[in-house]
Amino acid sequence: MAVEKAKAVGIKVEMLVVGDDVGVGREKAGKVGRRGIAGTVLVHKITGALAATGASLKDVYEVGKLTAENIVSVGASLDHVHVPGRAPPDPNSSEGLKYEELEIGMGIHNEPGSGRAKVELPELVKRMLTQLLDQNDKDRAFLNVNSNEVVLLINNLGGVSVLELGGITAEVVGQLEKTYNIKPVRILAGTYMTSLNGLGFSISLLNVVNTNIGGPNAPSEASGWTAPIKKETWEAKNTETRSGSAKSEEEVEPSGLKLDADTTKTVLTAGLKRLIAAEPDVTRYDTVVGDGDCGIGLKRGAEAYPETSS
Repeated sequence: MAVEKAKAVGIKVEMLVVGDDVGVGREKAGKVGRRGIAGTVLVHKITGALAATGASLKDVYEVGKLTAENIVSVGASLDHVHVPGRAPPDPNSSEGLKYEELEIGMGIHNEPGSGRAKVELPELVKRMLTQLLDQNDKDRAFLNVNSNEVVLLINNLGGVSVLELGGITAEVVGQLEKTYNIKPVRILAGTYMTSLNGLGFSISLLNVVNTNIGGPNAPSEASGWTAPIKKETWEAKNTETRSGSAKSEEEVEPSGLKLDADTTKTVLTAGLKRLIAAEPDVTRYDTVVGDGDCGIGLKRGAEAYPETSS
């Protein structure tokens, strides 16, 4: 509609449709085609940066088209978005997601994805990257990401905390390198395209072999634009060494304390198991007076001791 209105008043325009989502494959998408999700943001950024230099409409359109053809994205969410003023869906209905259930491939408007599952983050990221990169999946092999220059965008759908988004980004970067030998030249992680308060995220990969890496790097005053991280910055290790030495040479006088290892192990195991069992109460009390994470934190620490799982 906007294109037709512009043409009607003599403005020269081009329409570029972005369909980067691989969550729904060729067969299911049918004649409707692929959906556009967070990869659209990269198209906007690159074409916007080029337009700001005074490039022609033709050049901006061609670069935008080339960029759109080199992006693949997939999302996942723990829940459907809740539109303000409307009651949330019945959790017992087939439409709502069950507790701790994820929908992989969900669109930003609650469009259904490829399936639902109860999985931890590493397995979820593994499945999402498989949909993005598996060339044997002919239903979803839209792009062969074989470039040494790949831009990674991790997009917050609106309800993910900064801490969680950092953990998600680290997991994705780690699996890309370990499984696919891909080291992104730029990493973007932030809230770029939301689904209001969507409890999920999406992964986008841009193959920049034939496009301009300067687009994502170009400065922007948009409040929602989180600057990209260079590969060198991400991979930089802390090389500082501790100065001075511990006072290990000081003589330590024996305390004379006698300790039975078996008894200590038995008591420690029993105590940790009781701590695990008390997690719901500790969580409930901490929810009243704090942020509700004390119980689960203590439980995870206790479960790290091998004997508590036997």
